[in-house]
Parts: sequence; structure tokens; C-alpha cells
Amino acid sequence: MIDATGLDQVALCVAEMAPTAHIVQTEHGKIDIDLIFKPGGNEEASNIAAMTVDEEHSMLISRLKARNKLKKQARDDESQPTKRRKQETVRVSSFVYQRRLPFHPKQFAKLMISDRPDKFKEHVLRCKGYCWLANHCDMAMYYSQAGNHSSLTPIGAWWVHIPRSQWPSEQMPKEIMKDFQDPFGDRRQELVFIGIGMDQQYIEEQLDACLFSLEDTNALLAPHKPEA
Repeated sequence: MIDATGLDQVALCVAEMAPTAHIVQTEHGKIDIDLIFKPGGNEEASNIAAMTVDEEHSMLISRLKARNKLKKQARDDESQPTKRRKQETVRVSSFVYQRRLPFHPKQFAKLMISDRPDKFKEHVLRCKGYCWLANHCDMAMYYSQAGNHSSLTPIGAWWVHIPRSQWPSEQMPKEIMKDFQDPFGDRRQELVFIGIGMDQQYIEEQLDACLFSLEDTNALLAPHKPEA
């Protein structure tokens, strides 16, 4: 049986990894079936299920940034010692790794899939997001890891590789351009990490070691200039 402290830790972890989830505490799996099958019971979750990968990822980034801001305010607020102690005890945290250079594919695969370091295995509960691999300069890859399971999947061309004449109409170009940054367009690393007691500096250093240099990236992209 899990004690009250352990239950709090589990609840905090679930809330961090799945902010839209409706958390219900049960004993021996007993639960009101209406909570599961009630029509419209979790409209927000249904809306998320209908989102594209781009939309879901953008929402996740926004929510994590907002949540981390609130956590910082709570830590600085001396009027909330109980909340602060709970956060410090459990140490559920999140951060976004963002870079604008490609990964060496073999080095990235070894680090994040085939031979993950102990500090990753023991402290990273969930990781997902966009990857730019040097052997797929035109193709956006999506990395997903939960526990000991991880995957890397192509999800479509980077927008910078698609001729502007083929871009969607109406408001989409504004949304697309939010992810653009010179000189490589929307190609990027954008990985969300969620875990307990994570060493952010160590994780970022390990990932940075997998990156191409700027000089090598420019040479790599010479044959991949976007069309007008």
C-alpha cells in the first residue's frame, strides 16, 4: 500500500505529465463508471485528442512555461511554505531544450534511445518534441520517451522546405512564422523534459555534444536551400 506522501508524489507527477488529466484516487481499482464514460466528461482532453502534432506541441510548450513561472512565484512567496516544501520534496520539474543546430543522428540515437545514461533513466519521466537530424534536413522528426520506452518518428517536412506558394491560407502563415529564426527557418530542436530531480545542466550538455557546429551545418544545408 502506498502512504500519503507517496500518493502526493504520484499525483504531482501525473499532473505534471498530463495537465489536462482528471485525477481520481481509488482503492483496489474501484471507480464510478460514470467518471469514465460520462459524455463530455473531459471536453478539453477530447479537444486535445483532435489536435495536430503541431497544435498539441505548441500548447504543451505554452503550458509548461506558464506552470514553471507559477512555480517560481510560489517558491519566492513566503506566504506559501507548505506548497513550497511539497514541491522541494518531490522535485517534479520540467524544462524545454531548444537549439537551432542539427543532431548527429547516431550520437542522438545512442544518447536518447539505445544507451541512455543513468541520470536520464532514473530522473526523466517523460520527454517529447521536435528533432532536427543531420541526415533528414528536410524532414521534421518527433521524439517521444515515457519510462524505458522511446521512439523517433518522421512527421512531415519542415515548413522552410515547402515553397511559400504551397503554404496554407488565412491565419496559418502567421502561426508558421512564429517558429522561424534565421538562418535555418523552423528547423530546430525543441524537446520537453519532465522528471524528478533532473540535472538540467547535465542533460543539456549531453545533448549539446550531439550537435553539429555552425560551420558544418552551413555546409550541410548548402544543397537544401528553400524554394521561393
